[in-house]
Amino acid sequence: MSAKLLFVLVFLFSTMSYADDTQLHVRMGLLSGKYTGPENGQFNIPNAFDLEYESFKANNRSLLFRGIIAMELKTSKPFYTYFGSGYRWYFASKGMQVERADEHVVVTAVPRARYYFGVDVGISQAIIRSLGRVLQVVSTMVDIGPHVGASYQIDRRLALEIHLGITSGQGFSSISVIGFSTRVLGGLVYHF
Repeated sequence: MSAKLLFVLVFLFSTMSYADDTQLHVRMGLLSGKYTGPENGQFNIPNAFDLEYESFKANNRSLLFRGIIAMELKTSKPFYTYFGSGYRWYFASKGMQVERADEHVVVTAVPRARYYFGVDVGISQAIIRSLGRVLQVVSTMVDIGPHVGASYQIDRRLALEIHLGITSGQGFSSISVIGFSTRVLGGLVYHF
């Protein structure tokens, strides 16, 4: 196991153990990308899959870890893959559920609607251009960008969510391109 991977795993598990509260986001939707450089290209994938783990650090801010894959189902080509981390702030609402118990009374506060904005940074890989059925021009990039979203609590554990985000990517592989991607996703939030 490489030292970098070991560091990432230790960091991930250390943040999980100190978490006051956690939730899992599962989203699907449209992901679009446009890339310029030695090779130019673009794609629109309507069935991108986004999985995110969120660990609250306070009632209005959290740390997140995200993985995205945007695969064209007809050709099984993964046009965009991403893994990264970020930070999120909740505004005009609280982000976390709170439960306090006394000897005879239990008080639970569950925010019905939650609104957030944040930033995430990570490593992505995108197919810039396809050269037939097998050969593709691929670039690996550092992606950074903001996101916003809102969720509506259905019950104590589940919420519906909409998520919007943009990223700007700078390539660092042999095909080094500059990219811009947008995502419009919807899905469910499961609160642990």
